Amino acid sequence: RIANTRRISVGRKLVVVTCDRSGSAVSGGGRRYVVQSGDNLYRIGLRFGTSAERIRVANGLSSFLISPGQVLVIP
Repeated sequence: RIANTRRISVGRKLVVVTCDRSGSAVSGGGRRYVVQSGDNLYRIGLRFGTSAERIRVANGLSSFLISPGQVLVIP
């Protein structure tokens, strides 16, 4: 909703739309998911149709360990 796309003011928040490897549009880096007790990256990946590895990389995690309440980006 920018009237003049050649002029963006400092401090303005933007939504950046990219495409994942399948060509599907992903807005703002993907969906957000709050980790629940009993969750693991494998199950979350199955739920959202992605892999545990892609979730790990998208969130900059050095391992597959997650904690309840943690907010993850789902690619």
